[in-house]
Amino acid sequence: MDKETYIYDSSDDIENIKLTDEEMEIAAAKLWNLNDEERKAIMPNLTPMQKRFIRTMMKGGFENYRVIQEVVSARNCPRQAKVGGKMVYSAMVEIRPDDCDAFPVTGYCTQAMMAMLNHAYLISDRLQAGLNPDPEGINYVRCPHMSPAEGGIGSVLFKVYCIEVDEKDKADKEKMKQFLSMPKK
Repeated sequence: MDKETYIYDSSDDIENIKLTDEEMEIAAAKLWNLNDEERKAIMPNLTPMQKRFIRTMMKGGFENYRVIQEVVSARNCPRQAKVGGKMVYSAMVEIRPDDCDAFPVTGYCTQAMMAMLNHAYLISDRLQAGLNPDPEGINYVRCPHMSPAEGGIGSVLFKVYCIEVDEKDKADKEKMKQFLSMPKK
């Protein structure tokens, strides 16, 4: 890796985005809301993972995808999960409430969100590595609860997958791009 511009040797790594030390520092300060003291302490010690995260943000890689958690089956779910309903997240796992319909009666379910947390990290890591964020074969997660017959309070199985953003989501991508390019006050 070239330490001056943070270019990784792998051609698969986010299309080799070149960021100067100053650009990396500005982006990090904006993303993590660092004050001058924090920035001076943190910037010299950024890990390769943190640098890759910043580079992915600067490319807009997270804004290119939505993560879908779709209800495949529901057994006695007290939140009344709807088969075919979806919980929708940004690729940084920020819930998109206006796009969600998996739990139409009670709203969201934190247990459902918790169930896909590890999968969300996998998707994020694959995006940062420039890989297909939708790995085949590991696309299902289950609510941590069991059915009442098993001593629990209800169980839901979800399929988790990514989709590329459509035209209405392009505005979100543009907002993030503008945010990252503004100097930190």
